[in-house]
Order: sequence, then structure tokens, then C-alpha cells
Amino acid sequence: MKKAQWPVAVFNLINWTAHGKAFKRLTRQQQIHTSKLVHQLVHANRRNHLFYGQDKTCPLCLSAEESFIHVLRCPLIQASEARTLATDTLTATLNRLNAPKKIVEALLYGHHHWVLSSDPQHVRAPTKGSIFLGNIYLTVAFTEQFHSIGWHQLYLGRASAYWEKAYQVFSGTSDAEEIASRLSVSFISALWEYTRCIWGQRNLFTHGTEETQATQTIAAIQQRIKTLFAGFQEDSNMILSRHHHLFTSRSLADRLKQPFDDMTCWIRSVEEAQAIKEHHRWKFSWKFSVSCLFCLLCLLTYLSHRSVSCCTWQDLGGNKL
Repeated sequence: MKKAQWPVAVFNLINWTAHGKAFKRLTRQQQIHTSKLVHQLVHANRRNHLFYGQDKTCPLCLSAEESFIHVLRCPLIQASEARTLATDTLTATLNRLNAPKKIVEALLYGHHHWVLSSDPQHVRAPTKGSIFLGNIYLTVAFTEQFHSIGWHQLYLGRASAYWEKAYQVFSGTSDAEEIASRLSVSFISALWEYTRCIWGQRNLFTHGTEETQATQTIAAIQQRIKTLFAGFQEDSNMILSRHHHLFTSRSLADRLKQPFDDMTCWIRSVEEAQAIKEHHRWKFSWKFSVSCLFCLLCLLTYLSHRSVSCCTWQDLGGNKL
């Protein structure tokens, strides 16, 4: 809520029940990937600039800062084509789910204007002014999504609860509430699939449009993982014991089968664990050196006092006074 800069009233507009159910449907691997997308923890260049000092310009259009929102609406022709394919897939999914035509039309209308409009504040719902209850709910859903929650949040599965209410009215069946609830869950799953598709295309363009270049990049990442595993098997003390789970929670074979983002994230985690280990080693060495120095000073002080004591009780000839 803080990251999205929502007040509590806006936070409560979202259909969190459907969001949670859709998330539980995913496999663990999909949950990890989706969570990174939803919380915008993927490595768009704005984030890379913040943490690694890399150029924050979009690698596709080369004309704007690459935030995650920019990834969803980049004007480059290749990005636009990928967006069109993903939108067609989303539309086909909604039609297969028997989503009401007016809801699909409103979603596509909002999508088109959010991507292309230079002044989104003046975008209004296509059903505005209608007195039909379903259209009223649809207008509220569209307005909340576009002007309060944020249209880009829809692609992250954060949909207004009024989308579901509109479907209940359009359905008109006795079990409309139950059907609308199931549709909302599938709707959010389809939106996440759309976002994963857009991000996947972005990575394809960024890491090489040719299959051979992408293969070389993945091969280099996998080789790095093999090297780290070999180093751990040779000396498990390369990292602290509390970080051993990085190597023991999954086998090497499983690590090599993970998506590109997950593999690079794991490598960074291991490198960070190695840095922590080095810091602990340096800190221990420094404390040991200080302790040795302190002991040496104590010894010198003791010997100095003993020498003075001996001189006090003996004359110059060596005889005791």
C-alpha cells in the first residue's frame, strides 16, 4: 500500500479475495515469478540503475527511463507487436471464460487508452451515462481502476471489486454470484499471464532477438551456477552455514532448469553470501590482531615494571642494597 501510494480507501477498492485465490492456484515456481512481477522486483533498468549503477534507459526504444510501467507501454514497434499478441491471447481467454462482451470491450478500451493516451486523466468509461445497473457497475469499475487504483495495477492482478459485481448483473442467473467469483479468479490469472508474456518478450529483446544469442547468455549463466556448486562441494566453508540452504534446498539439475531471472537472482544471492563470509573473516582477523597487540602491550608493560623493580634493589655492582 505504501509503495503504490494508496490511501486505505483505495486499498479497500481492490478485490483481494479473488487475488488471493488466483495466487494459490499457481505452482510455487509461478508464485515466485508472479510475486516479483506484482511487486515490481524484476530487473527493469530503473532498478538496475538504483542497485548496480547501470544505464536506466529503456534498451528497446532508447528514449525513456525503463520503469516497469514503461515496459508495459513501450512505444517501440517490436514491443507494440508483442503487446498486440498478448492482448489477443487475453481476449481469447476471456471469451473462452464466457466473459460478458461489454466487460471485454471496456477492458480493451481502457487498455488502448492507457497505452496510447497522452492525457489519461480525461479518459472516461465507454458505458458512462447509461442507467442500466450492469453498465453503472461497469462504469464504477472502470473509473476506480483508471483514476484511483491505477490501470497498470490491473495487469498486476489488482482489480476493482466492481468488475465482479458488473458480471453478476450481466450474468442474470440464479448462481451468478458464485460464477462471478470463479470468473474473477480466472480473470486475474489471465492478466498475470499477459504481464508474464510482456516481460518475457522484453527479456528476449534485451538479451538478444536471435535464439543463438539467448542460448549463449543462458549457457554462461548455467556455467556460473555449475562453478559455484563445484566450489561449494569442494569447500562448504565458502559461505556461512546459515546460507547453506542456497545449495541444499535444490539440486544442481533443478537450478539449471529454472527461468533466467531466477538463475541470475540465485547467483546474486550466493555472491552476497560470499561477501558476508569475507566480511566476517576480515572482522575476526581484525579482532584477533587487536587482541594480540593488547597482549603484547601488557607483556611489555610487565617486563618494564619488573626491570625497574630489579634496579631498585641492586646497586651498580650488582650487589643487593
